[in-house]
Amino acid sequence: MNEFIDNEMVQALNYDEIKSYEDYRYISATEAHWHLSDFWMYRLSHSVDRLAVHLENEQSLYMGEDAGDEEMEKAKEKDSKLMAFFKANQEREKEIAKAKETIEKLKADKKPINHIKIPEKILYNKIGIDHVWDGKNGKWNPRKKTTKPKLCRLYNVNPKRTNCFYLRRLLMAVPGPTSFENIRTVDGVLYPTYREACVALGLVVNDKLYEDTLFEALNHTTPYQFRYLFARLLAHCDLGNPLELFEKFEDHLIKDLLKKWSKDDAKNVAWRKIVKSMLNQDKHLSDYPELEAYMKKIGFEDEDTIDLKSLYEEGIANYTVMNKEQKSIVDTVTVKLQDPTDKNCCIYVDGIGGSGKSYTFNTIRKLAMGKGFKVVIMAWSGIAASLYPMGRT
Repeated sequence: MNEFIDNEMVQALNYDEIKSYEDYRYISATEAHWHLSDFWMYRLSHSVDRLAVHLENEQSLYMGEDAGDEEMEKAKEKDSKLMAFFKANQEREKEIAKAKETIEKLKADKKPINHIKIPEKILYNKIGIDHVWDGKNGKWNPRKKTTKPKLCRLYNVNPKRTNCFYLRRLLMAVPGPTSFENIRTVDGVLYPTYREACVALGLVVNDKLYEDTLFEALNHTTPYQFRYLFARLLAHCDLGNPLELFEKFEDHLIKDLLKKWSKDDAKNVAWRKIVKSMLNQDKHLSDYPELEAYMKKIGFEDEDTIDLKSLYEEGIANYTVMNKEQKSIVDTVTVKLQDPTDKNCCIYVDGIGGSGKSYTFNTIRKLAMGKGFKVVIMAWSGIAASLYPMGRT
């Protein structure tokens, strides 16, 4: 039995894949005749250049394993195909300017200009036709000869990567860009985002379609459903200005939240809920730079579901049933919070188990948060942190 197993293992280890392929491969009469006639089995009609698409300072760097500082610096300084494309266009702009200058001079001298040809600006998806990529030096060199037709293909970009997706749209349509800023410039106007540049060029429609969608849903959806629809549009569509679109439908988006919060607080809570729903649908907040800056300003932590008014009222109710020692601690913290000049403060509270320390700390938390202060509760252990809402170790 052991000898049989050993023989099987030896055969498995000495398996000849090529011999096995030759033994079991079937060749039909047609294929055999094709081989005997020495006809081509395949043919490459074109060679293909794959072109990278990336945002500014987000290019891929290539280096060997265990690379040293010098090698990493060289990799950092080497241009990607897109960056080298911009530099090739800068050289082409010089050629165009020189040709125009020559034409003007010949016109002034009343000489023929038909033999002067102005070089054309280059599209990114056509760069490989007249240029050859020099990967070692990271540059596009003018092509001297063509052995076979060339095709250039830009890497696909997921539409959820909004900025990069619209950069790709521009690269496919705008000839001769010289930089990331230049490609966002339309008729002398520098647009802050690639999407706005696409809209200016007519490559993308504005938010009118999405505005009509929300307007249609306005009369037959609850505010909760309406916020979810807004989040779906953010996650799966290309909103140009979500902040402006929110303002147009603000009344319905925060209608149910006004029962607990003031208008400004309700607006912030609505945005936190919308953004949280959007993130759950695998959309990155960085795809909307203006919205990202706004969310950093108002914050989008878990406090979005807290009713600050009722929380403060709970804190007052807790305070009324406290003993003198507990009230003195709360009063001390309250006074410190009301003094903006006193920024650094450390208060030590001690007591035996069951004396009401956690009750006191929770009261302070409710009163402070009810007044709009940011409160972070830290504890030495997970068990201690679990005594408080949003407690952390």
